Amino acid sequence: MKKLKSVSAICLMLFFSITEVFGCDMCGCFMGILPSDRRSFVGSYYRYRSFSGTAVSGSAVFPDGHLRLAHTDHNGAPIPTDGYEIYRALELRGRYYLHPRLEMNFVLPYMMNSGSESGQNFSVNGIGDLSVLTGWQFIDEAATGSFRHRLLVGGGVKLATGNESQKQDEIRHSLLVQCGTGTNDFLFYSTYQLAFKNLGLNLTPLYKINGKNKFNERIDNSKTISGSIFYRLNAAEKLQFLPSLQSYYEFTKGVYVGEALQENTRMNVLMCGPGLDVYWKNVGFSLSALYACYEEENNSGLNSRLRLMFGVNVYFDQSRFVF
Repeated sequence: MKKLKSVSAICLMLFFSITEVFGCDMCGCFMGILPSDRRSFVGSYYRYRSFSGTAVSGSAVFPDGHLRLAHTDHNGAPIPTDGYEIYRALELRGRYYLHPRLEMNFVLPYMMNSGSESGQNFSVNGIGDLSVLTGWQFIDEAATGSFRHRLLVGGGVKLATGNESQKQDEIRHSLLVQCGTGTNDFLFYSTYQLAFKNLGLNLTPLYKINGKNKFNERIDNSKTISGSIFYRLNAAEKLQFLPSLQSYYEFTKGVYVGEALQENTRMNVLMCGPGLDVYWKNVGFSLSALYACYEEENNSGLNSRLRLMFGVNVYFDQSRFVF
């Protein structure tokens, strides 16, 4: 592989120091492809995803678990809007380059899910499903004038390391709130990045093929697309701020038990919001907050509210590779 000149290398490092995040929260997979500057890293991420009705106590995006009595319609029937579900995870993440163009990423989450349905609160905690992905830089660098772009294509697996059998009062929780799915799944993705001077764009579509667990359950194959537009600001020699506008689209038909699709489990939602990445020396910080700007009604009584993520990574220079 031809060596890059020092100026080009610096431009590439700055250009690709934006974090691209992709994942499927409903399917239990949440991955990140981080700065493509030939540095390995170890990091930790916290993510939060909330769904709620309109009668929860506290704010809709941060329900506190104490429900008010639901209102009724003109016929006296209760309106099912007093429930909520919160999905939280603390993730250990890492990346290592096997080759200057081949990267390996892993994510191991600790899940902390909670919610309430019909006045009954629940809480589920434990190790989640481990995800491992590899990606190859098909376009390592291509420049035309002030434009630069890069293309990465990859795939991986989500392994059934989480518990999908947790119960409350001897009744098993719903698959969607379990720490794991009990399935080994396959993921395929690509990431395209384009920049003009300090302005950048990235897009990451992902397709996930889901298996079936011992309860004869499976989540329908899912599609997600993440994108962001960002701008690089150099505050000091080793300090950069990258504000961004981000979007996240997720679609799956829902949960199957045998061949029967379960009602109220369909997910078709587009979320948008601001993000900020900060890089100081060999440490990176990421923050994003996305809100639902479109959601197809699935008659569950719950609506997508907030998708929040905060992460810290420590980067290590890598000069040697496996091959």
